[in-house]
Amino acid sequence: MYRGLITILFLHSVLVPLIIYALGSDIPLVRIMQRIDTTNPAVRVILAAWVDSLDTWRSIEPGTVEWNIDKTSNAFAQKKLVLDWFGQSGDIIKTYPPTVMSIEPNEDVWFVRTLFATVDTHSGHVIPLGILRTVFSIDSNNRPQVDNPYNSWIKNWNVVKSGPISFYHPREKALSRERMDGAVKYMESVSRMFEIEPPTSITMVVARNRDEMCNLLGIEYYAFPPTGIAYPEYSLIISGLNDPYYPHEITHVVLRELEQNAHPIIREGVATWLGGSINDNLAQLVVMYLEGTPQHDIPSFVGLFTDPEISQDDQYVLGAVVCEAIAQRHGVSAIKRLLAAKSTSEVMLLASRYLDIDPSDKQESLIPFLNEVVSASSAKPGH
Repeated sequence: MYRGLITILFLHSVLVPLIIYALGSDIPLVRIMQRIDTTNPAVRVILAAWVDSLDTWRSIEPGTVEWNIDKTSNAFAQKKLVLDWFGQSGDIIKTYPPTVMSIEPNEDVWFVRTLFATVDTHSGHVIPLGILRTVFSIDSNNRPQVDNPYNSWIKNWNVVKSGPISFYHPREKALSRERMDGAVKYMESVSRMFEIEPPTSITMVVARNRDEMCNLLGIEYYAFPPTGIAYPEYSLIISGLNDPYYPHEITHVVLRELEQNAHPIIREGVATWLGGSINDNLAQLVVMYLEGTPQHDIPSFVGLFTDPEISQDDQYVLGAVVCEAIAQRHGVSAIKRLLAAKSTSEVMLLASRYLDIDPSDKQESLIPFLNEVVSASSAKPGH
């Protein structure tokens, strides 16, 4: 789509960065640094393919069918990274435009490094969102294709099995057998709770820290790295916690069939209700949430499901509290029905009925349900 435009721009001086605009737009699509040798035909082919991919992927509206297509392709992992980490909203796309910093050969592949950043207009400082390293190879038809960097990383790592879970880890770092066995027991307990067959195979990649986890994904830097990420469709979990026991992400993999079309509040709520977050269980998360959030800032029931600016803490903690309250009153079968709900309105209607809440009351508070979790926890032995 942009090959003709790129060819024209290549004729300009290489002493200044090149800028490519999408057709009919005055917003730069991508900036190309002058160190890139655009006189090299092979470089031009890689650059054209990458610019076209960036434009296509960052044009997909979050939540649409296109957001998760091509799961079997080599490019899927990189595409999902661009969508989830560098294109998750229109504001992110506009605020952090891409700059292709370098395109260099490395044996039989090409490395493309792309910076997503903005500039503080007051101080002039560059504020980076991240640096993405994309690997291109040339297929049998002499066309460039995106490779998955994860595959080349873990082939040199050790692998240890516990039940159906294969744990990959750096050779220099041994894993706790107790923690690995605990992960398997947790997987089995969630399967029993929801009366579903446990996965026959899970791959858990245990990185030593978040930077190493990002490197596995082809990200050389990210401003807000998560502690872990699950790809349920691949039965894959990548952890940056240096620990094989990661119940939150294991929950996503175990419930992948039930979660496919689930509302994000319920999907993350179930994982947090059962698996906590990092090293904290639900009761601990609720206590920290109440201590750190003024009551007037806690979303109402309606706000939780409809506010587009909802924070991750609200989504995880309040979603988990809603799931806990519903499970206590109506059992796991009610949670399964919530996971199967196909729209926000259906989820809200079901949840409001289960919790005896008026869905038309925009001020309906969730604080009583937060307090329920704290009270139940403090009533248990050892609390």
